[in-house]
Amino acid sequence: MDSTDTHLDIEDFTDFLSKDAQREIKELSREWFQLYNEREFDKLMDFYTKDSFYNSTGAWETAKGKTAIMKLIRQDRELGTCKRFIQEMGSISGEDIVYTRGRVVVYADDGTELNTGKDVHILHKINGRYIIHIDCYNYDSE
Repeated sequence: MDSTDTHLDIEDFTDFLSKDAQREIKELSREWFQLYNEREFDKLMDFYTKDSFYNSTGAWETAKGKTAIMKLIRQDRELGTCKRFIQEMGSISGEDIVYTRGRVVVYADDGTELNTGKDVHILHKINGRYIIHIDCYNYDSE
């Protein structure tokens, strides 16, 4: 899978974000999924605030904080590699707090599609850089 081909951009919902903010958010997502697929879990934690929340399919409780998040991400990665398509991004509070909504496809190591789902990220701009504060996804019903 080509890690640079991780997004389908739909510009309809980005009126309140500058092109620079849009580009930065897309790059953050590309980098996150590249590190995830390469199992670089320690580096992934740089993408989260210290009090971030993470909720995924099958998680019976929401993980809070980097240690708990890393545990769930490691478990999720055992399912396969992922590709993300951003469908929408927008402002919650100027460009300081933004959201993305997208689709996720999970692949087996041989490239077979295993599952599809949806996700939402709430990002905070801290020290000039977007950081994930809430990361939530689930699989589509079968």
